[in-house]
Amino acid sequence: MKRILQVVLATAGLLLGGAHAQERTEQVTLNDGVTALKGAIKGYGQVKYTLSAPPGQKLTIQLKTSHASNYFNVAQAGASEALCQGALTSNVCSVQSATATDYVIDVFLMRNAARRGEKARYTLTVNPQ
Repeated sequence: MKRILQVVLATAGLLLGGAHAQERTEQVTLNDGVTALKGAIKGYGQVKYTLSAPPGQKLTIQLKTSHASNYFNVAQAGASEALCQGALTSNVCSVQSATATDYVIDVFLMRNAARRGEKARYTLTVNPQ
């Protein structure tokens, strides 16, 4: 009976392990110059940066990271698809909208690194032009 209880507890721990992934959202205010955001993520954790851009504002976003499996996506707020995927663009994206737009920049580790609980330190720069 004791052995069964140990197996049940171990299994529950494995199943609940993903529930501890931290997702944090931060509001970013665009300045006239480059905004540099420093952070770190671990495992399945994510950081979502939200920002508002005025009509016609072009943004260039770049991620410099300590981990080769650390990427970001850029999407319009509420959209189901990314406008730009850092994994496909060497972690540099440019976006521009004709209307005032809210963007979400999602910084994450790819699954191969996330499942091993690896950690990445990064600097995300947002350059309004």
